[in-house]
Amino acid sequence: MPEVCRFHNIRIVFNSREHHNIAHFHVVHPDFRASFDISNCRVMAGRIPPRFRRLILDWALEHQAELLAGWEDIRRGRTPSKISPPSRR
Repeated sequence: MPEVCRFHNIRIVFNSREHHNIAHFHVVHPDFRASFDISNCRVMAGRIPPRFRRLILDWALEHQAELLAGWEDIRRGRTPSKISPPSRR
Protein backbone atom coordinates (compact mmCIF):
# COMPACT_ATOMS: atom_id res chain seq x y z
CA MET A 1 0.00 0.00 0.00
CA PRO A 2 1.67 3.22 -1.10
CA GLU A 3 2.08 5.69 1.76
CA VAL A 4 1.38 9.30 0.83
CA CYS A 5 1.75 10.91 4.25
CA ARG A 6 2.78 10.17 7.83
CA PHE A 7 2.11 12.18 10.98
CA HIS A 8 1.47 11.45 14.68
CA ASN A 9 2.25 7.75 14.05
CA ILE A 10 -0.55 7.75 11.45
CA ARG A 11 0.09 6.47 7.94
CA ILE A 12 -2.13 7.67 5.09
CA VAL A 13 -2.13 5.05 2.35
CA PHE A 14 -3.94 3.97 -0.79
CA ASN A 15 -4.59 0.28 -1.37
CA SER A 16 -3.45 -0.50 -4.89
CA ARG A 17 -5.14 -3.92 -4.81
CA GLU A 18 -8.66 -2.54 -4.38
CA HIS A 19 -10.76 -2.15 -7.47
CA HIS A 20 -13.97 -0.53 -6.29
CA ASN A 21 -15.07 2.90 -7.43
CA ILE A 22 -15.35 4.96 -4.26
CA ALA A 23 -12.35 7.31 -4.03
CA HIS A 24 -10.92 6.81 -0.55
CA PHE A 25 -7.78 6.56 1.52
CA HIS A 26 -6.80 4.41 4.48
CA VAL A 27 -5.62 5.58 7.88
CA VAL A 28 -3.30 3.11 9.62
CA HIS A 29 -2.17 3.54 13.23
CA PRO A 30 -0.95 0.89 15.69
CA ASP A 31 -4.18 1.31 17.69
CA PHE A 32 -6.80 1.85 14.96
CA ARG A 33 -7.57 1.70 11.25
CA ALA A 34 -10.18 3.45 9.14
CA SER A 35 -11.09 4.33 5.57
CA PHE A 36 -12.16 7.85 4.57
CA ASP A 37 -14.22 8.82 1.54
CA ILE A 38 -12.30 11.57 -0.28
CA SER A 39 -15.37 13.36 -1.65
CA ASN A 40 -16.96 14.07 1.75
CA CYS A 41 -14.09 13.16 4.14
CA ARG A 42 -16.34 10.83 6.13
CA VAL A 43 -15.29 7.56 7.71
CA MET A 44 -16.41 4.67 5.50
CA ALA A 45 -15.19 1.81 7.67
CA GLY A 46 -13.17 1.19 10.79
CA ARG A 47 -12.88 3.14 13.98
CA ILE A 48 -10.88 6.16 14.95
CA PRO A 49 -10.72 8.16 18.20
CA PRO A 50 -12.39 11.60 17.99
CA ARG A 51 -9.14 13.53 18.51
CA PHE A 52 -7.52 11.79 15.56
CA ARG A 53 -10.70 11.95 13.47
CA ARG A 54 -10.67 15.77 13.70
CA LEU A 55 -6.96 15.93 12.82
CA ILE A 56 -7.41 13.69 9.78
CA LEU A 57 -10.59 15.44 8.67
CA ASP A 58 -8.90 18.87 8.76
CA TRP A 59 -5.88 17.48 6.89
CA ALA A 60 -8.02 15.70 4.29
CA LEU A 61 -10.13 18.78 3.59
CA GLU A 62 -6.97 20.84 3.07
CA HIS A 63 -5.50 18.22 0.71
CA GLN A 64 -8.66 16.94 -0.95
CA ALA A 65 -7.49 17.68 -4.51
CA GLU A 66 -4.14 15.96 -3.88
CA LEU A 67 -5.89 12.93 -2.38
CA LEU A 68 -8.15 12.66 -5.41
CA ALA A 69 -5.13 12.91 -7.72
CA GLY A 70 -3.44 10.16 -5.70
CA TRP A 71 -6.54 7.99 -6.02
CA GLU A 72 -6.51 8.49 -9.79
CA ASP A 73 -2.79 7.63 -9.91
CA ILE A 74 -3.42 4.35 -8.07
CA ARG A 75 -6.29 3.47 -10.41
CA ARG A 76 -3.96 4.03 -13.38
CA GLY A 77 -1.19 1.91 -11.88
CA ARG A 78 1.06 4.85 -10.99
CA THR A 79 2.66 5.73 -7.67
CA PRO A 80 0.85 8.62 -5.97
CA SER A 81 2.77 11.73 -4.96
CA LYS A 82 3.59 12.45 -1.34
CA ILE A 83 1.32 14.90 0.49
CA SER A 84 2.60 17.22 3.20
CA PRO A 85 1.59 16.50 6.79
CA PRO A 86 -0.44 18.96 8.85
CA SER A 87 1.46 21.96 10.10
CA ARG A 88 2.24 21.90 13.81
CA ARG A 89 -0.12 23.97 15.91
